[in-house]
Amino acid sequence: MKYRIATVAIAVFVLLSPQNMFAACPNITGPHNWPTCAATYYDYDVSECASTSQPSDSDVCGLAGYSYNYVSPGGEAFTTYSFTVAGSGGTNWELRQRVDFTETQNSQFDFVWLRLTVTRSGSQIYSNMFFTHNGTEGDGCYYPGVTSFSAQNGDVIAVEVGSQALYSGTTISVSDPILLRFAC
Repeated sequence: MKYRIATVAIAVFVLLSPQNMFAACPNITGPHNWPTCAATYYDYDVSECASTSQPSDSDVCGLAGYSYNYVSPGGEAFTTYSFTVAGSGGTNWELRQRVDFTETQNSQFDFVWLRLTVTRSGSQIYSNMFFTHNGTEGDGCYYPGVTSFSAQNGDVIAVEVGSQALYSGTTISVSDPILLRFAC
């Protein structure tokens, strides 16, 4: 009887506790002032927001402000960052991400790709493979640019990262995504 009461008490406590009591995925801050309107930041921390076994690297390409928690360990790797949109704000979004690619064999079999999807009521309404790169295209630090898209409350936003590093000496590092939700 004591165990049943304790279990019920814990269950009620967890159900009634505020969501902020536990780590949020993604970390939401703002609004921040932008030249045209306010933007809310959705910053991912891979330890809280994605399923991955990739090690982390904090200073890839010397790009301040970006955390690199996706570093290909060799072979094939895949990570998805996703969340359901809630709260206040507009429907205009931007995605920002960085990639560091080092490869010694000039091989098409060493590659990385980034894809953004938006799903509404179980149906995918948007998909954009916004960055692909392989070893034949050379080494470098890449900023795929700003990817703009639309999403509303209840939609699921997912950023997928895939890579293959077959040859030794190949290093593929991808920053955690930063999403901005604009209020205008």
